[in-house]
Amino acid sequence: RNSRRGAGGGVLGSRRFFSDPSRVRAFAAATMLDYFTIFTLGGDVLWSYEWNALIDSPINAFVEQCLIEQSHGTRKKFTYKSYTIKWEQNNELGLVFVAVHRSMLTVPYVENLLRLVRNRFEYVFRDAQADYGEFSETFQEVLARCEAEQATTTRGGSDGSETDESGGDGDGEDDDSASFDIEKDAVMVERPVEDALEGL
Repeated sequence: RNSRRGAGGGVLGSRRFFSDPSRVRAFAAATMLDYFTIFTLGGDVLWSYEWNALIDSPINAFVEQCLIEQSHGTRKKFTYKSYTIKWEQNNELGLVFVAVHRSMLTVPYVENLLRLVRNRFEYVFRDAQADYGEFSETFQEVLARCEAEQATTTRGGSDGSETDESGGDGDGEDDDSASFDIEKDAVMVERPVEDALEGL
């Protein structure tokens, strides 16, 4: 059963595992992201996943500088110490979708991932009190799709064929119509989110 808390220590405690431990390692290594979270502007953490423990509190800095002070400008990209944070926001529903990765890495599909996750989550969103633990499987499928699209683009470029420019610098968006085979039994383990939203 999932446990959840809002601002000041949001937690989603659902634990579900791969049947084959090697798939856990393969899935963990497949992504270049460190952290992904969905929360409300009111301070409730609805869902989160952590691949690598964050240091220097980048989520705290993001909330303070980008959401409270709104000092980020128009482009939804924020760099803090060794991290790059990109996000999507739905002001009508009061939802924020945040992806975090190391600034030394280029993650070309992150904007597309954020857009697709936002579309999927908005469809199932009810209110801040609902349990969204089952969204893990949906997120996994969207992530696998984005990574597969990027792998196809990368392979096409290495073969000398024409590639989609939208994936070249990480600022483009991929075609929603593409589909790929997904590992149906690959599920994730949620971990605690930071105390990031007290200022909202």
